[in-house]
Amino acid sequence: TGNSIKSVMDMLYEKYTSKGIAVVIGEFGSRNKNENLEARIDHAAYYVSEARAVGITCVWWDNNYYTSGNELFGIFDRSSCEWYSQEIADAIVGMYSE
Repeated sequence: TGNSIKSVMDMLYEKYTSKGIAVVIGEFGSRNKNENLEARIDHAAYYVSEARAVGITCVWWDNNYYTSGNELFGIFDRSSCEWYSQEIADAIVGMYSE
């Protein structure tokens, strides 16, 4: 839930970034489950927004699975070098350009 994300970010801030220790969340994401694109966009934007608010950088976990498989975290098609989910990428980048 949103409160859990905020709580984790606040805890990371208190333990690290408030003391000048850099934090990078190297894997976060939400999987495609029954074509839930809007929920994934909202999650990405909220997650990155909460992290950015406390000085934390995030990297989306893209496992290159976007149409078949159990864990569909992919948003970039490495074969064609095209976005599979441009909207999610835009939500993430948008939080850093504000």
